[in-house]
Amino acid sequence: MDGEQVDAWPLLAGFAATDKQGELRPLYYMLEGSDLNMLYQLAYGQFEVEASEDNPFLAGRVQYEHLANDI
Repeated sequence: MDGEQVDAWPLLAGFAATDKQGELRPLYYMLEGSDLNMLYQLAYGQFEVEASEDNPFLAGRVQYEHLANDI
């Protein structure tokens, strides 16, 4: 996000892979249950970023919970 890496857990902690050849490097992800909703929220920027205290290499963690009542 804005050139910074964020932890998109739990979405990207599951069955995800990237194609490491070429410039595009598409993301392949196996969808289960509510994962599709989280994928849409990630794609459209409908999340909050909480500052990361335990990992200095990430700008923060993606939080989806605040949208639970909006959907």
